[in-house]
Amino acid sequence: MPLKKFMMIFIPYLIVYTFYLIYEVTIANNVDVEGWWPLALAFTALYQALVSIVYCVIDKFSPSSYQYTAVYGLLFSLPFAISFLISEVFYPTDWYEVNIGEVELNAAQAMVQSSLFLPVTIGLILLTHLIIRCLICFGNSR
Repeated sequence: MPLKKFMMIFIPYLIVYTFYLIYEVTIANNVDVEGWWPLALAFTALYQALVSIVYCVIDKFSPSSYQYTAVYGLLFSLPFAISFLISEVFYPTDWYEVNIGEVELNAAQAMVQSSLFLPVTIGLILLTHLIIRCLICFGNSR
């Protein structure tokens, strides 16, 4: 597994997530995040390492260029950036009001707050990588 491609997939997502944690601790003054951010960062790093390994295994069968890998590195951070923008910028969520039943989440908030949003979108991105690499591999074999 080429280390450079692994890092090109691993680093962008971790940078975006680290900036999110810094935002939550400093700007949003989220006291919940202050206690668990090291654990969240560790689990996110492990998850993204697994995603990077799967990407590199798929890439091993039909190697891609570094530019292609860089684009996919940014694509993997895109779902988290979308989640952040929807839940913090476009439709800020007042969790107190949601928890007491005063306000309901709209469709966009409910989608990005779902525990399946990030794993499913990252899985779909991996699937597109697999399909593209298979199409290229089958195209070269003809």
